[in-house]
Amino acid sequence: MDRDRIARLLADLAKVGDIEKCRTCHCYVDVLRQVQEDILSRDLADLPEAEDLDEMIGRAYAEQSHGCLGCDPCLPVEPFNAFNELLQKDREQGSCCTPASPEAQSAPDLSPSWPPLPGDYTVLDKDATGAVCTLADEDLYEALRKVPLPGVALVGMLTTENLGIERLVRNVVASPRISWLLLCGTDSRGHRAGECLAALAGNGVDSGIWIVGAPGKRARLVNLSFEEVEGFGRAIKVVTRIGLEDVGQIGGLVAELGKTTASGRTGAGPIGLPVEERVSGQPESPADLSGYFVIDISTGRGVLRLEHHTPDHRVTAALIGRGARDLYLAAIRRGLVSRLDHAAYLGFELGKAERALKLKTRYVQDRP
Repeated sequence: MDRDRIARLLADLAKVGDIEKCRTCHCYVDVLRQVQEDILSRDLADLPEAEDLDEMIGRAYAEQSHGCLGCDPCLPVEPFNAFNELLQKDREQGSCCTPASPEAQSAPDLSPSWPPLPGDYTVLDKDATGAVCTLADEDLYEALRKVPLPGVALVGMLTTENLGIERLVRNVVASPRISWLLLCGTDSRGHRAGECLAALAGNGVDSGIWIVGAPGKRARLVNLSFEEVEGFGRAIKVVTRIGLEDVGQIGGLVAELGKTTASGRTGAGPIGLPVEERVSGQPESPADLSGYFVIDISTGRGVLRLEHHTPDHRVTAALIGRGARDLYLAAIRRGLVSRLDHAAYLGFELGKAERALKLKTRYVQDRP
């Protein structure tokens, strides 16, 4: 791994954050989070530029106010793509899963909890046979969700080429009635999620679950199986009209698709989703042998303060920061937490403290 090159790319991302429209954009936050995950997984956290990621993410989270603006060029994308090229040189390209021919199966009933996964969508008619995705186009989404669209089960958005596509696939395939999906509106620059979804429909995935021919650099569907991808390709007709923003034309196309596409489908039923389990009344966990934390806020300084104590009450670290995420990541990296439940507690309490700091209210640890 070229550590010097990585450091330069991280510095380039930091410079992008100096531009207000970028710093307040969801795209920039997503890029920072994905880069940070890769940095941590590849033992590069000791780079000085990597240590600055916590502060950059905290600031971006505090200020983010809008989705993708469709800037050309999208400034975070160039260093992000270059970063990913360093990580993906040996990625396999051969396809091992292409859309299969339809197979007759009986379609199960629609679950009352459909769609099963959360997202940016509006359900119009659960019994309808189509779906419309406006990609990153928020204005178009708001317009379509308010007008009559006979034959459309739901209308929603898609901005990322990995988690976003995974959720879309599962929500659409979970309905045995939906047989077509229309992609329209402005695609997300950099992510190019619409083009990636079209590539998935046409090419399938390779042996590493990467979408074959996808232009997005992170188009890997790690939470879908080969069978689920094949089921989507077999059951759903994807109609690509990226860039189409006229509500009237979209309505006409929807009507035409409703006439020419078979009602319902026979290809695939709901795919494997984790079974929801209601939990309550969990017993207290044993104490963390690494010690405990004392959390305070300083309204005057505008910071959170996290103090770590050993079980015999000796102070081993005192960390300050403006964001909860900055502090709990710093504590985890320093090995101050040894239990997952303690890490969850720390994130919860720091989140409360951050809200109190922003609202200038009193914070008391371990109290509602």
